[in-house]
Amino acid sequence: MITKDAVERAQQDVLDAKASLDKIEPRLLPSHEAGAVLAAARGRVTIAEARHIELSDQYDAEQAEMAARPDKERAAAKDIAHAERELQASRDRLAAAAGAAQRALVELMDAAEGHNERVRQVADLLATHGLRVDEGYDHTTAGALGRTPAARLKGTWWTSVEPSNVLAWVIHRVGLGRLASDNGITWYAGQLCNKLFDRRDDGLLAAVEAVSGSSNRPERVVLQRGGDVQGATVGLSEYDRKEQERIRDLQWVALPKSLAKLNGPVK
Repeated sequence: MITKDAVERAQQDVLDAKASLDKIEPRLLPSHEAGAVLAAARGRVTIAEARHIELSDQYDAEQAEMAARPDKERAAAKDIAHAERELQASRDRLAAAAGAAQRALVELMDAAEGHNERVRQVADLLATHGLRVDEGYDHTTAGALGRTPAARLKGTWWTSVEPSNVLAWVIHRVGLGRLASDNGITWYAGQLCNKLFDRRDDGLLAAVEAVSGSSNRPERVVLQRGGDVQGATVGLSEYDRKEQERIRDLQWVALPKSLAKLNGPVK
């Protein structure tokens, strides 16, 4: 939006440019410089006047648009009311889904802790029958007690699991199916679980089906800033780089303050 102050500053620039032109006395300048100095001063006046006209016209158009907004809002009142109801319903569905997911994750943590307790109980049971792990022997059935209990039954090791790793595994799997391939949360969750469940005897979580992909899955967007992208060396000129920054800054300025404070710093 063009402000009244911007228009007034542009008008002052015109007055300043004209004043500078009026102060020039060609007779006091070397003959070979007088023409160029006058041409430059007149050029500054022309540019300032054009800028003032442009800003004034845009300001008038925007003010007219602002004056017409109440009528437009009244004309769209039914659609606005319907949209508000739809957004409220969508918000409630999202909140309900988040609540259900939260309860499910708490249940997941409880199940992991319960599984660990069951492993400990089985290891203890085997130990009471004298079927402990003996150093130097690889028994097909044995119980290992200690900080990380484990039980081996008929050649298969049943081991405990860190509940937070299960949580990270679920987030990673959902991310693989529904988020962009370079999503940070998906990557970080994958680092946390670190394929721990691929190296287990007991097949823990092996029966969990993969999350199917979504047609709404966002594709990766690459903003070329120089460097290697997909095997090809690319680079921006200094002009292009500054132009991108200018556009980015304009986008920040264009945000209403009430929205900008939710998205980042207000400029």
